[in-house]
Amino acid sequence: METFTDLYPFRTFTWGTKDFADGVRRVPLPEALTDLPHLRTNPMSKTSLLVLDIDKDDAWRSIQSSAYDDGLPEPNWVTVNPQTSHAHAGFFIKEPVTMTPRGRAHPQEYLDAVYRSLGGEYGADPRYHNVFLRNPLYSGHEGIFIREEPYTLGQLHEGVGTLAKVSAVRPAIEDEVAVGRNVSLFHSMRKVGYRRFSAHSSLESFRDEVLMLACIENSMFSEPLYPKEVERIVDSLTAWTWKRRETLARDFSAKQASRSVQGHLARWGDNAQRDENIRQMTAEGFSRVVIADTLGCSQATVSRIRRTL
Repeated sequence: METFTDLYPFRTFTWGTKDFADGVRRVPLPEALTDLPHLRTNPMSKTSLLVLDIDKDDAWRSIQSSAYDDGLPEPNWVTVNPQTSHAHAGFFIKEPVTMTPRGRAHPQEYLDAVYRSLGGEYGADPRYHNVFLRNPLYSGHEGIFIREEPYTLGQLHEGVGTLAKVSAVRPAIEDEVAVGRNVSLFHSMRKVGYRRFSAHSSLESFRDEVLMLACIENSMFSEPLYPKEVERIVDSLTAWTWKRRETLARDFSAKQASRSVQGHLARWGDNAQRDENIRQMTAEGFSRVVIADTLGCSQATVSRIRRTL
């Protein structure tokens, strides 16, 4: 348990959430470690923790079989979700790898190959992108702590044997492809920003949440944008949104009111003519029951309109 706290890549604050539908927030580390089931795995700039998503029934038994029967490197820790029996297995890296464009390409490619090879040997879900982990210290999870020492990439390489083919960590991307991802990320985060700005009291906290969500979405691209590109998109979008937040809030309220009226009309129709018929039939002496049956409305509606006469 102490090893996880000591080696977890964040020192004072981290990012986490109880439910991704509620967004991701920046939280003091002590609070996050005890209160949040989902935590950010690594800072954007460096990677020192590799997490595998073992999306199988009785995942802990599968991990034990892979580590002890097949001789694979054992995880530093495992988090089991008691509701599904699926698990996350974490491997701490002794020397963090810089993941920014200024970082050296060879360590990034080596890390990528080791990670994908390790995941392949363990039968991990290849769609998981090492962005958020299941917190082994959270009370709703079963945390299993195994190895105290972090690994070198060489040790993990030796443990898995032949590495998977290195993916293009720094691909040569055609401009139109890059523009497509920029546009896609911008429009996706624009929708998030319009929904979430009212939940924040400062531009900084608003920007932090949108940036974290943008990083998650960017990680889903087959060839993610560089972190600085993501930051530029988020900075531009959040600054524009925050500057116009009062206007956007008024527009949103007006749209909601309009949708409410349209929904009412779609369900109930325009009642002006019905109300006029109630008044006319009342003046002609028809009873409430007869009026309601004739016009296809409730007797309560007839009584309500009669009170306006």
